[in-house]
Amino acid sequence: MEQQQPQQMHQASAHQAPAQQTQQQQQPQYEDEYEEYEDYDGPVIQQKALSTTDQVISEMKGPLLVILLVFLTNFGMLNQMLAKNVPRLAGGDSGLNMMGLVVKALLAGIVFYVVKRFLL
Repeated sequence: MEQQQPQQMHQASAHQAPAQQTQQQQQPQYEDEYEEYEDYDGPVIQQKALSTTDQVISEMKGPLLVILLVFLTNFGMLNQMLAKNVPRLAGGDSGLNMMGLVVKALLAGIVFYVVKRFLL
């Protein structure tokens, strides 16, 4: 019985070897088939020409977003909220010190990046 097992394993490996050889022989055929298409760049996709109005609107999204952010960050309510929640940012007369202005500018920059990246 022990002698039958090695023979069965030898027979199984003998069946696998021709299958591996045929796979190796087929690979060059596939490579030859693809060599014909190496110089092919794919279809040329043409974009529609935008009308003047659409082009102006597309170009104005960034500047309009900056205008909106400057308008919103110059509200006194935002300064008071920052000064109240982070006392280090408070300056005299319920305003912000230099660090507060830097934090407010960073917040505006982050909002600009997020809106520009994901919404525009």
